[in-house]
Amino acid sequence: MGLLVENKRALVESHWESIVYMSKFTLNIFGALTRPIFCQRETVMSISQRGADIFVVEDNNLVRAGIVFMLERENYVVKDFHHADPLLEELFSSEPLPRLLISDFEMRGMNGIDIIKKLKSSPTHQHIPVLIVSAQNSAVLKNVAEEVGAAGWVKKTSMVNDLIPAVRQHILA
Repeated sequence: MGLLVENKRALVESHWESIVYMSKFTLNIFGALTRPIFCQRETVMSISQRGADIFVVEDNNLVRAGIVFMLERENYVVKDFHHADPLLEELFSSEPLPRLLISDFEMRGMNGIDIIKKLKSSPTHQHIPVLIVSAQNSAVLKNVAEEVGAAGWVKKTSMVNDLIPAVRQHILA
């Protein structure tokens, strides 16, 4: 059983850049194959007891699962959301607050910039750093994100190499 899980982990790690752009049909097949990896959660203490270190909001199921996998592999406690509404409901209705929020730039409804503006307008939440992940690498979009208070920007195609260092930088800051 352990070897099978390790093989699946190696598959995700070695093919991350390709996985990000897979079709919805492939996503369903791949999601079904890797679901046991992505369903692993904190075993020592539940999220409700400790609180999540990091909240992740990403509308693409496979990308979100990959981000959660990478973070949990580094022993972060992660809570993930498929769009902004449940994220904001959780943030504004419960404690403890996460140490970092990772948000997709482009989502249906409220995007990453809108989420940052909402957090920065709240004295209770304005200190939470927000790391934006995006398939785009536009200097203009990065500047807009920085102006509204984004802590950083990670391009999805380089996430395997850049996400964990960016997370460490903002959680330790």
